[in-house]
Amino acid sequence: MSKYIIFPYVGLFLPLFSNASTLSTNFFSHSHSNIAPIKQIIDDGWLEPPSPDADIGFSQSLLEVKLDYNGYSLSSLNRLDYFLTANYDTALAYYQNSRDIPLNSHKPYSISLNFHEQKSRGIAFGYAIDRQAWQASFQLSYWDVVKFRNSNLNGNITGNNTNEILGELTLDENYTHKNFLKRPNERSWNTSGYGYSANIAFEYIASDTFTLSLKANDLFNRFKYKMIGNTQAEINTKGSFVDNEGFSSFRPLLSGIESEKSFSKALPISLNFGAKYIASNIDYLFDFYRRANTSFYLVGAQYRAKHATIGIKYDIQNQVPELSLSTQWLNLLIALDTLDFKNAYNIKLGLNLNLHF
Repeated sequence: MSKYIIFPYVGLFLPLFSNASTLSTNFFSHSHSNIAPIKQIIDDGWLEPPSPDADIGFSQSLLEVKLDYNGYSLSSLNRLDYFLTANYDTALAYYQNSRDIPLNSHKPYSISLNFHEQKSRGIAFGYAIDRQAWQASFQLSYWDVVKFRNSNLNGNITGNNTNEILGELTLDENYTHKNFLKRPNERSWNTSGYGYSANIAFEYIASDTFTLSLKANDLFNRFKYKMIGNTQAEINTKGSFVDNEGFSSFRPLLSGIESEKSFSKALPISLNFGAKYIASNIDYLFDFYRRANTSFYLVGAQYRAKHATIGIKYDIQNQVPELSLSTQWLNLLIALDTLDFKNAYNIKLGLNLNLHF
């Protein structure tokens, strides 16, 4: 599938939707970390040690161009997914090493890290049903994966006062492009993959004052890669030597296999359960939100004016305010745990533009 999938596919099907009721552009991004500020992780420049409960970080972004007509929809999609799971020892060891701090604060460091990166472009078909007491919709997507990496690093290490890292680690990594050991691709492995996913949404109007909703993204999904790059290696410092000045030192030893391997993986399901109580022009809201195996609980309210709805929610656990604005043609959403962007651990952005025919 062409890497220029987004706009050519919209143009290809546009004649079929000459009487389309809505043309929309949707962008949504959610990034969360309890390891270090998100910008510092992305820039690989940690300025402060990780928190004691450090174990997870993720960033998921989706851009959609969508045509709706009489309940049917056709979308062109572009998504970028990052998932990082680790433990405190791993985060602390990485921080100290990046800041040239000897790894001798405690022994040993138990290393456990999984990193997943995936960039995909896709096309989706959807259908929505609107009844008096309930609404439901589903969306089926096919994905062309243009960039992928899944890395697992495990073992135990220690350090000494001369900033040498000692220990044993195992690496198991699958990739289409960038890889940990910087192995070059001499056309020996594939650099793409494919996948599918399904989204569903359901809203039930229980009464004039109470509404329940449920959304599940990537409810059914699987991504497959045929004969992409694979590295399985053992890294250890068992070999010691004496240098020219008579100092004992260590030389890391690397042994393993670099080959090609078929691989498949499912992404974590994103789930949102919402409840809304309507009182005059104010709606009281509760959301349970789960993304990348992390749970979020939000409470808030929204005020319905004549031409717009203004809302505010609060993430109880992470202490993050979330602001929203909705009109007939525009929806905005922003959530930050601090106005100092470079120190933010939680960032959520949303933009929806609608053109009605």
